[in-house]
Amino acid sequence: MSGASKSDVGIKGEVRVIRMDEHGRVLSDETYHNTATDWARAVLAQLILTPPNQESGSVLTSRPLYISLGTGTGTASHTDVAMFAEVYNTRRAFSYSATFQGFAAQLTVAYQTTDPSGTFTEAGLWDANVTTTTLASAVTAGAKSITLANGAPALYGSTVPGQYNTLYINDSTNPEYASIAQTVSAGTTTLTLQNGLQYAHASGTQVVLFSGNLWGHVTFPQAVTKGQGEQLVIQWTVYLQAV
Repeated sequence: MSGASKSDVGIKGEVRVIRMDEHGRVLSDETYHNTATDWARAVLAQLILTPPNQESGSVLTSRPLYISLGTGTGTASHTDVAMFAEVYNTRRAFSYSATFQGFAAQLTVAYQTTDPSGTFTEAGLWDANVTTTTLASAVTAGAKSITLANGAPALYGSTVPGQYNTLYINDSTNPEYASIAQTVSAGTTTLTLQNGLQYAHASGTQVVLFSGNLWGHVTFPQAVTKGQGEQLVIQWTVYLQAV
């Protein structure tokens, strides 16, 4: 829009991280600005152009539904399509949601004392849960590819070692993370890895794929540690604001 007075619509997000002990006493409470991704911008642009009750296509059916934590390092960017190193078993559907002031959505995930503990350096806002499948055949330590029993969804990989942890091999004896070497299309069953596997895994071992579309990404200026027996609340607020 043009004229003497300019008013555009922009996306702004804040992530509040509240760490508590087992009794709910607050140990720390910090708020960080997130980075809205190009995917989120594309969804909103198409929504504006779509007549009411006529949503269609993969973009318009995308909604931010899940929050996850990670241990990767780097600077969040609007071009991000994945977290740097998502942690297994931290992607959770929000347990509480609300709107306020008419133009903000607030999504909350509460990690309990029994949920994964550790030191986290990033968080992501996703439109889908992780995807699970199994190994179609056994792999040896050092293997640089795996074959899945079912076709994978689209996955984002990188030629930079350790750029994305795109999968987790949920082996009860020797679990491990792995990164794929490049982006793969939906339906792919053989994934090439950036580095050789640390351990051997039997056929039928569960593989967790960190799939979905990333709506928002934040890296914490200071790492957040959730100790054993502590609780962690992630409150993600997305604003549509005049800028």
